[in-house]
Amino acid sequence: MLQPSGRKNYSSILFLAWLNIFLVFSSAWAEEDDKSYIQPLNEVFQTETIYPQEKREVQLQLSPAFNEGDKRDLMQMPISIEYGITDFWQFGVAGVTHANRNPDSGPTTRGVGEAIFISNCPLRKILRGLLFYFFRNRPVIIL
Repeated sequence: MLQPSGRKNYSSILFLAWLNIFLVFSSAWAEEDDKSYIQPLNEVFQTETIYPQEKREVQLQLSPAFNEGDKRDLMQMPISIEYGITDFWQFGVAGVTHANRNPDSGPTTRGVGEAIFISNCPLRKILRGLLFYFFRNRPVIIL
């Protein structure tokens, strides 16, 4: 519904501002509470991380694989190491080494396949940090 040109609808702008403030601060308060979760499955089965990795926790993962083919054998050794910067942000490095063994005719070749840099951080936290930076450094006036 269109408003008359002389009146401005401040109630919807005020409602959206309060809603944003409530959502941002309520999620920040929730993160500062003590952790109430435990990680039993993550310790037993090494799968994708179900729970957030803890602060200052180091995780090393080795998962070798051997594949036997028609004319060659392939052995891969993926290795990754992750470090918990905070309870919700991990940084890591991963790489894959491989060895091709050609039993019938030739030599064994070895090498590093790839190197990967890992940063696990929820997108919501990144966006909230960018919004905080934007609004903190640039005054916004709503009329």
